[in-house]
Amino acid sequence: MRDSGTRAPLPAILGQAEIFHALGEEERGAIASRMELRRYRAGSHVFDEGDESDGLYVVHSGEVGIVTLAGGHDRILARLGRGECFGEMSLLTGDPRSTGVVATLDSELLFLADRAFEDLLRRYPSVALSIGRTLSLRLRRANRAVRDETRQRIIFCYSVADRGGRDSFAAGLARSLARCRGAGVLLLNL
Repeated sequence: MRDSGTRAPLPAILGQAEIFHALGEEERGAIASRMELRRYRAGSHVFDEGDESDGLYVVHSGEVGIVTLAGGHDRILARLGRGECFGEMSLLTGDPRSTGVVATLDSELLFLADRAFEDLLRRYPSVALSIGRTLSLRLRRANRAVRDETRQRIIFCYSVADRGGRDSFAAGLARSLARCRGAGVLLLNL
């Protein structure tokens, strides 16, 4: 559910956003005056992977999940809270959205339309530098996460329960792990 009619002059919130925190009050005020407040209920999609870009968002309140489709389900890659921004990458590249975003809690998001964003980049080149830094840090974190995720993990469970209860528990654990990881799990019943 969206409420895109409310203007949100919130330079203080923008001061918490990675890409805007280095800007002065005047610049943040100019950006805030061009943003609109949008509300999303928990579970609502802000946008989907592959959608065309229309602007960037800053979380004013609540939480969103950056998601990708894995095994037919949304897989949360990251969670963003107050002051964090998303959606700037496809604005810079002109490519469709590389991930989707879902409100994981009821959320209020500040939205900056693509034309307003381009105008601000022309007026305040320091925003482009700040975005570059932010994207570089995110890429570094993503590379680390992928490296850590590809490591093999072995989980050993032992139970004194009867065989039926033990087998049922082990199968349920394997299904849950497979859903969480978005990858297969090998279950050995010894």
